[in-house]
Amino acid sequence: MARRTVEAAHEVSPTVVVITADSGVSSWAEDAGVTIQGPVLTGNEALFDRANTTTGSYVFELVDADGVTLDDLRITGGLYGVYASTSSDSDDVVIRDSQIFLNRTYGIYLRTGNDRVVLADNTIYGGTTSTTQQVGVLIDGADATI
Repeated sequence: MARRTVEAAHEVSPTVVVITADSGVSSWAEDAGVTIQGPVLTGNEALFDRANTTTGSYVFELVDADGVTLDDLRITGGLYGVYASTSSDSDDVVIRDSQIFLNRTYGIYLRTGNDRVVLADNTIYGGTTSTTQQVGVLIDGADATI
């Protein structure tokens, strides 16, 4: 049902705002192998804006999310853009062709135990103040490819 909503909204506007203030996206074990794919047409975008930078407010939180791919997305407005804790065990995650920007502390923060992450062709940036994405990428897991 949500896919139809996004597709229908996309026909009306080249920008699809998928997420806003009250919730982020959590990916759990049952989501293993899923790809969240933004639009492929030039000028269109899938904007995931958390609009909440308080503690625990992540745009994407990965929990046992093996093989999840985030592709061609704009990720902004959280404490962290993409986060996986030490107990997450989210292996083989791929983040590619995305913009991760203006989150409060980290663009991407994947802690120990989240292995074989691939980051490819992303644009990651903060702002000009100390409260806008101070760190672009911090990956503690083994065998990451950046």
